[in-house]
Amino acid sequence: MPEREGTRSVSATVPGLDGPRSAASFRDPSGFIFERDGVLYRQVNRSYRADYDRLLESGLYRRLVDDRWLVPHDEVDVEPAEPEINEKK
Repeated sequence: MPEREGTRSVSATVPGLDGPRSAASFRDPSGFIFERDGVLYRQVNRSYRADYDRLLESGLYRRLVDDRWLVPHDEVDVEPAEPEINEKK
């Protein structure tokens, strides 16, 4: 399924998480964690996209992963859990 403009999802497998949106994401204004078919994803909302792209392009993400300050992730092409918050207004 094609990715909607302005969204990115990242994944990691986490067994036992139920529901479309994790309660742990209530403090995340840039996106949220959700589970689908036993896989944990983070939806990156349109409001954070430019910052997210800058993090990746700057090399800081790679350095933080290499130094084990961040857990690595993979970008994937999945339908956003809440696509309506990414639609153009």
